[in-house]
Amino acid sequence: MHFKRLLISIGNLRPDSRIPPVPISGAERESTVSITKEQFSEFLSSDLNSAYCPEAQALPDTSYWDQPISQYWINTSHNTYLLGDQLQSKSSLEAYARSLYRGCKCIEFDCWDGNNKDLSAVVYHGYTLTSKIFFVDILHVVKAYLEAHPQTLPIILSLENHCSRPYQTAMAQQMKEIFKGKLYVPSIQKLKGQVSIPLPSPNQLRGMVVVKGKRPPELDESTTEEMDEKIESATEVDPYDEAMKEVKASPSNKKGDHSSPIAPELARLTLFHGTKFKSFEASMTSDNRHMHSIGESKMIKILNKGLGPDWRKYNTYHMTRTYPAGIRVDSSNYNPTLAWAVGCQLVALNFQTPDIPLLLNDGRFRQAGGSGYVLKPKSVLGHEEPARRRLSVSVLSASCLPKPQGVKAGEAIDPYVRVELHDVVAKDGAEEDQCESWTTPTVSNNGFCPVWPLVTKTLEVNHSEVAMLLFQVFDDSLGMDQTIASCAIPVSCLRAGTRSVPLYRGQGSNTRGGPFDFATLLVRIEWIDVGS
Repeated sequence: MHFKRLLISIGNLRPDSRIPPVPISGAERESTVSITKEQFSEFLSSDLNSAYCPEAQALPDTSYWDQPISQYWINTSHNTYLLGDQLQSKSSLEAYARSLYRGCKCIEFDCWDGNNKDLSAVVYHGYTLTSKIFFVDILHVVKAYLEAHPQTLPIILSLENHCSRPYQTAMAQQMKEIFKGKLYVPSIQKLKGQVSIPLPSPNQLRGMVVVKGKRPPELDESTTEEMDEKIESATEVDPYDEAMKEVKASPSNKKGDHSSPIAPELARLTLFHGTKFKSFEASMTSDNRHMHSIGESKMIKILNKGLGPDWRKYNTYHMTRTYPAGIRVDSSNYNPTLAWAVGCQLVALNFQTPDIPLLLNDGRFRQAGGSGYVLKPKSVLGHEEPARRRLSVSVLSASCLPKPQGVKAGEAIDPYVRVELHDVVAKDGAEEDQCESWTTPTVSNNGFCPVWPLVTKTLEVNHSEVAMLLFQVFDDSLGMDQTIASCAIPVSCLRAGTRSVPLYRGQGSNTRGGPFDFATLLVRIEWIDVGS
C-alpha cells in the first residue's frame, strides 16, 4: 500500500473537535504498546475496523426475536422459482436453494394444476413460456434446509394458489407429510378468535414452516361440507397476470381458468390470510392474521395520498407484502427503502436479478447475524419521529480489488467508486424514495492499492433509521464499465472514523470468498450535527 500517501491523506482530515488530545507522560509513552506500519495497515482493512458496525451484524440475544412477527423486516423473495425473466426463463429448484442460503425467509410459489393423475401441482409463471417444476419437490428442498438449520427462524411459504380443490387438498397433505411437526398449524380458537390476539413471535415459530395463503373467514375443523361462498383462489394477484388480462379473457384460455374456492384442508394450515385492501381504517379493525399484498404501483399511489402514517400504524400489528410492478417482466426490482419506511415486513424482491435494490436488501439483512429477521426501529413502528442527520463521506483508497467477476487473467483494472445514499423523504405529506450519489475519479492500472484524491461529500439524511449507503467499485473500460464489487450499509449501522468497507461479489452474490476475501475500501465517515 502507498502507506506514506495514505497517512498524509488521513492526517489532512479535520479531527473531531469534540475529543481533546490527551497528554501522555514520558513513563506512559515508554509503556505504550506500539505496532508496525504493516500491522497498522492490516488493522485498517480488517473486520475489526469495519464501517458496518460488527455488533449490528452479530447474532443478538435470543430475546431480540420475542416481539410479534409483525414488528420485523423479513428477508423476502418474489417469483422465487425463476432463474431469469418472467416470460421464458427456467424455473428451478436451485433458485429456492440459492434464496434460502442467501438468507431469504419468505419464498413464493405460483401453484397450478399439473394435469396428472397423482394430483401433483406445478409451479411456474402462469400464461408464459417459463418452465415448470413440481410443488412437492420444492417442499423437499425446504425440508433439507430445515434439517441442516434446525434453529432457523420461521420460513414463510407464500402461496399464490391457482389450483383446483383436488390439487389443493393434495398440496395440504404433502406439506403435512413432508414437514410433519415442523409445519405450524394455527389452533382453531385462534383462527376463529379475536382481533386482539397478537401474532406469534419469530422465537415461537423457530425451526418451523408457516403458510401464507387464503382461508375462509370462519373455519371449523369439524366442518367438511363444501363452502358455498366463492373465495378468490390467489393469495395475491400476480402483477404480470394483470398485464395479461386480454390473454386470459380470450376464448382459447377459458378452460385454463382455475379459479375455485379454497379447500378446507389447505385453509386449515394457513396462518397469514391474504385479504383485499380497501382502506387502512377498515383494515386496522380486522384480525391480526389478516394481511395485504400490495404491488409497487399501488404502493406509490397510497403514499402519494399521504397515507404513510396510517400504513405504519397498520403494519405494527398486521403484515404487508409488497412486490414489483407488472411491467417488470425482466424481473428487475424496485427500491425497498420506501416499503421499509412504512413498516412493510415482506418487501419481496427478485433474487435472481443482481441490481441495486437487491444489494440494498443484502446490506439490510446482514444485520442480526444474517438471520433474515431485523427488528423495525421505533420511528418505523410509529413510536418516534425519523431522525435527520448530516453525514460526510470520503473515499481514501482500496486494497486487493479483483478483476470483474473475479477472473484471474487480463489487464490491470482502472477502478473508480460510486457512492449512493438511498433515503426516504416526505414532501407535502407524500413520501418517496430518493437517491443522492457521487463518483470518484478513475485510478489507472491499479487494482491492488489505488488511492484517490481527498474529496469529502456531505449528505443530508432524512430518515437515518431506514436510509442505506451503497459503495460500488467499477472498472472504467471502453464501451461499458464493469462492476467489480459492492457493499451496502444501513446508515444506522455506520461507524464514524477512518474505516474499512468489506467488498462483496458484484454479480448477484452476497458472499466474499476467493478473490474477494481481502477486497476492501478505506473511507472516512463523520457525523455532523444538523444545523452546524
